[in-house]
Amino acid sequence: LSMVQPGDLVDESQVLARMDSREIRWELSGVVAEQHQALKKLDKSLASDQVANAQLSSLEADRLGHKARLLQYREENHELRSPLDGIVLSGSIEHLSSAPVKLGQPLLEIGQLDPLRLE
Repeated sequence: LSMVQPGDLVDESQVLARMDSREIRWELSGVVAEQHQALKKLDKSLASDQVANAQLSSLEADRLGHKARLLQYREENHELRSPLDGIVLSGSIEHLSSAPVKLGQPLLEIGQLDPLRLE
């Protein structure tokens, strides 16, 4: 969801766009459920003195915990913010709706509004 268009004035840290984070939340809930299953399997293995299975379950729970933290970070940082005060020079996010974005792909171009001095 784009909140600015070319020609709009923006402030530093102003939200320029928001990504839909529903898919991330769904994946996160699945990972958390899998992590709980791994922890239950760990408890069961420890109770029955199955050390190898307990270690595997512990490693799986740790892996899922790391994945959950990454997904939480992505969910918390789904807003695109302006790095500086300026004006939106070009770009529109509306045409990218539901399209994948490549890493490093420019979405919006912000120009700084410092006073210019010509000689």
